[in-house]
Amino acid sequence: MSLKMLGILTWYKTYNYGSALQAYALVSKINSLGYHAEIIQYFPNENRLPFLRLSQFKRVIKRFLPALVRRLFWSQYKIKAKRFDAFFEESIPQSSKQYTSVEELRKSCEKYTAYLCGSDQIWTPTIQFLDPVYFLSFVPSSIGKISYAPSIGSTYIPTEKKSQMRMLISRIDYLSIREEHGATLVESLCGRRPEVVLDPTLLKDKIEWERFAIQPKFSEPYILCYFLGDRRPLREFALRLKKRTGYKLVVIPTRNKDLFFGDVREIQAGPREFVGLIQNAAYICTDSFHGTIFSINLGKNFFALQRHEIDDPENQNARLINILSRLDLSSRFITDEKSDADLKPIDYTSSKVKLAQERKRSLDYLVNALARYKEVE
Repeated sequence: MSLKMLGILTWYKTYNYGSALQAYALVSKINSLGYHAEIIQYFPNENRLPFLRLSQFKRVIKRFLPALVRRLFWSQYKIKAKRFDAFFEESIPQSSKQYTSVEELRKSCEKYTAYLCGSDQIWTPTIQFLDPVYFLSFVPSSIGKISYAPSIGSTYIPTEKKSQMRMLISRIDYLSIREEHGATLVESLCGRRPEVVLDPTLLKDKIEWERFAIQPKFSEPYILCYFLGDRRPLREFALRLKKRTGYKLVVIPTRNKDLFFGDVREIQAGPREFVGLIQNAAYICTDSFHGTIFSINLGKNFFALQRHEIDDPENQNARLINILSRLDLSSRFITDEKSDADLKPIDYTSSKVKLAQERKRSLDYLVNALARYKEVE
């Protein structure tokens, strides 16, 4: 028995570590189970207007100065881009065709026995353009539709999006989501309680990721900083940790301010280098969901910091709070960045048991969902 072909729709082909690695983890895990899956190359052609709207013009201007700053480090950014591009081509099975519209996707439906959407924040309703494609809107009722760990991201669904999301989600045959608060939102919206499953990167264990990683060239102890947000207290927390330990700050920059922060900047890191930097760090300071869960999976001493202020309407801290709670690691979420860091090694005894249980339950959901669409060769 084997699956003819499974098509996966997710965000992945950007130079973003979390998006790239969750896509890789999901498609490779599914194929390791004996299936034939690929990521569908879907890149919607959104900017067709012959002129820029005012909001678009403002975004272009806002990005102009940061782009000029990044030019100072252009040679390193080019290395990063080459590493990502090689990773996409060599490590992620992808559709041979690139799709730019719903119409093109609809015509390809006969190629796949089933479709899967997930993971990442593809169901976030507060983004400017909620794309129905990532809810498998184009897939006819005769073809299977599975969601695996999509994230709603925010803590609410805007009123104007509720009707659309209710209709889209109701068409999914096997329904799962990544966070408890997302499951609650979906249940209140649709009357169905989704399975809450792990992010795909947690379907792979520590040994698998250690084999995947490329090791950094330096061997002395270091504190890894990986921040997606702008909040100053995050950097101040890392600096105090440096002072207490005497370890250098190794920074993976995502913001322009981090191009000038810390002792070592790993601008050129690709996905494999990213995992290697986490694997070999003495401590990790991060406000990233994937930075946090890779730290957990690799058994590292980490501090999960708040990316958003509590009163920020786009607050996404709930994602971190949820996974830390599920794995008995809530104490690693730092709400007071002015406090002294606990330098004792994390006791992972309970967390390892919880992670193994959650991994098995998530894999069981995935296997059961896929099993319906097996075909006799």
